[in-house]
Amino acid sequence: MRLKHRDLPGGDRIGDLQLVDLTSPYDFLVAAPSVLQAVVIDYAQLGLSVDTVRSAIPRLPASPLYAMTRRHLQDLPAIIDAMPPGPALSMLGSATTDLVRALIASTATQQGQWTTEAGNGTLFLRLTAFIRQHQRDRDLSAARLAAAHAVSERTVYAAFAQHGEHLAEWVMRGRLEGARTELARIPSSAGSVGKVAHTWGFKDARHFARRFRAAYGVSPREWQQLSAERG
Repeated sequence: MRLKHRDLPGGDRIGDLQLVDLTSPYDFLVAAPSVLQAVVIDYAQLGLSVDTVRSAIPRLPASPLYAMTRRHLQDLPAIIDAMPPGPALSMLGSATTDLVRALIASTATQQGQWTTEAGNGTLFLRLTAFIRQHQRDRDLSAARLAAAHAVSERTVYAAFAQHGEHLAEWVMRGRLEGARTELARIPSSAGSVGKVAHTWGFKDARHFARRFRAAYGVSPREWQQLSAERG
């Protein structure tokens, strides 16, 4: 088995941990029966730039975290299979991402620049994780997020802007999706839409209905009916 980026050296390291930037060209050749194990992490989750990741590729084996990360990724499928569904699986995914991020950081040549970049990316991940945990709360404001993470409100807004996102729209999308999932599970009845809207932090049912239709093209009640028909 041979895995090699066309613009980077190396690639003939059978059995080794290899970092691949899927946004750049690479060759993957298999000349004999082989086993490949891959873990794919989105750049938005990693919180690092493409250039930072690509610069780490040829230096991975020299990292003191290399062997530990390699063992962790090798054992990961069996661990996941043995774990029951629940929040621990999500925590395991976050821990794996953090470990890969640390591996890349340990190869960086410009620590100051990397620390700023990684810090910004990690803050975004922490902010969005906090929002998901408190999605139903009405007061998911920049002030609350800033207080919970010991940063300024300006820093909160900047963390979202660096990922091309807006805090208010991120919160709104999550609430709408949560409400849509809940509406699909419960029978249509008088007051059910208003109750779900209230549960997911909307100020009133009419505001919720307008945002729901704008996002999904149907009203909340129509969505309930469609979900019921689909069984």
